[in-house]
Amino acid sequence: MAEHEQYMEELSHNLANRIISLRDMFAEALRPPGERPPFTKVLSMPRALSWWSQHRYDKFGQAVLQNMSPESVLELDKALSEQNEEGL
Repeated sequence: MAEHEQYMEELSHNLANRIISLRDMFAEALRPPGERPPFTKVLSMPRALSWWSQHRYDKFGQAVLQNMSPESVLELDKALSEQNEEGL
């Protein structure tokens, strides 16, 4: 039984590494020359809002905002304000 569990752990580890490798390969293939990949990491909504609440007005946030549509910026600001209201 232990051999079976060890085999499954190794198999899942190898599969996870392969998925990460494929994601990185696709990100690099889709990257326009001289720019960063179109996606790097997916965050959960709470973690993304936490990041945005820290960086909405600094140079990091401004760099990301430049590539967002006005509608997306409005959605972001709405989500941030809702998060602030919940925290009060």
